[in-house]
Amino acid sequence: MNNRTKHIIVIGGGITGLSAAYTLLHTKKKESIKVTIIEREHRLGGKINTANVTGNVIERGPDSFLAHKDAMIHLCEKLGLADRFAGTGPTANKAFLVSNQALTPFPRDTFMGIPYHKEAIEATNVLSEQGKSRALEDFFTPNEAPEGDESLGHFLSRRLGTEMMERLAEPILAGIYAGHAAQLSLLATYPEFRDLERKYGSFLQGLQTLMTSSKRTAKTSIDADLSSNARSTSVFLTIQNGLQTIVKALAEAIGKDNIHLGTRVRQIVTPEDTELSATRIHPYTIYLSDNSSVEADAILLATPAFAAAQILQDHDLQMELAGIPYTSVATVTLLFSSDQLDVKQYEGSGFIVPSTEPYTITACTFVSAKWPQNIHHGTVVLRCFIGRAGQDKIVLANDDEIIARVREDLKSLLHIEAKPGRVLIKRWPHAMPQYQVGHLDRVARIRQLLALRFPGIFVAGAGYEGVGLPDCINQGEQAATQILDYLQAQSPHYALVTKRSKG
Repeated sequence: MNNRTKHIIVIGGGITGLSAAYTLLHTKKKESIKVTIIEREHRLGGKINTANVTGNVIERGPDSFLAHKDAMIHLCEKLGLADRFAGTGPTANKAFLVSNQALTPFPRDTFMGIPYHKEAIEATNVLSEQGKSRALEDFFTPNEAPEGDESLGHFLSRRLGTEMMERLAEPILAGIYAGHAAQLSLLATYPEFRDLERKYGSFLQGLQTLMTSSKRTAKTSIDADLSSNARSTSVFLTIQNGLQTIVKALAEAIGKDNIHLGTRVRQIVTPEDTELSATRIHPYTIYLSDNSSVEADAILLATPAFAAAQILQDHDLQMELAGIPYTSVATVTLLFSSDQLDVKQYEGSGFIVPSTEPYTITACTFVSAKWPQNIHHGTVVLRCFIGRAGQDKIVLANDDEIIARVREDLKSLLHIEAKPGRVLIKRWPHAMPQYQVGHLDRVARIRQLLALRFPGIFVAGAGYEGVGLPDCINQGEQAATQILDYLQAQSPHYALVTKRSKG
């Protein structure tokens, strides 16, 4: 880099933007850059939203992250939070599925809801004999993978049959995205499934081989590192006192002077001709909701794709970004006294509801069992989820209707008659991006258009390459590296910035 300090603007203060800003500020080149986060809300963290309710730690957004994804682990280690990891409780080692309007245990030996052993498939009572027979055909069916993308539902149906797809696989696999398997892109959600089919012919054989190998690796890891007990024995991890702890640590490391809350970006403007751009120190001007403006050398849009579309004044980019659909969801957390409910009745991590079942709830977490360290003794906490693609209407209903419908479902499925002492509803409008078939090609087009028409502007976040917290952290860190590489390649006054193409 040349000697002039470069100003990088990060738009969006969720986990992606925070991770990017932290990475930028803690690079060895930090003396040459200034980083500013602009967040429209009056708080940081995006979907991470931790509440303390009478001493109980309640997550109103994501409650955990996958232990095998390293991005979150490494970030927490850098932030000095390595001793704060917490795994799931000892009684949360099983999960349930709603089948024929009743709870039934998930089959043993499953991966994301898919039983991969012949014995496990034959033993489950969720599938009919015909459904079991159809699923087992996969062991003798050769690789039939098409060229290009296909829907997750199409892949699961052609390999395992419609019954296995609808009753066991889709509730978890598509539930993560609050979507429908028939619409979700296989290559954008579970590309490893395609890899297993091509390598082993049989998808189930490949899954069985993968899981057997993973169990051996996990055992070796546990034997080698008994000190990291939570990390080596729990599939999911959280942070003591809630995930907001990570947000707070990131904010402190970034510095409050570098963070502007309650400020909306109205527009990004760039010079329209090479003559003017050659004389400007900064190539971009960002106009804000308080009628002020700020100059930037590089920009990261760590916002939902539809928000990025509104900011960028380019027809083709707006069409591509707006082409990533989002669905609305909500969490409904109910707190009961142990005088009302016996916590022992809710052992397990919770239950999943297939879209074929007649319920409002899409899933329910037994928080008291899953995260007992967060809940006071004497309190039973259930956290329910509502809303999936095509079912946004319930999320917009009033509180009374939502509570009534959730309680009706809990009465039917768990026989709960008691009235909760406290109910917390958190709506997340347009929160869950839908990775539809062709999503990766769309993301590639977005990045190509940005490089051509807005060099120095980058996008990252849940709308693009992964919705989980570690995925978003990884995207933020990668974007930070791309920004530094871009600035390194620029001339002192950006004389090479060319006139951007008209959309």
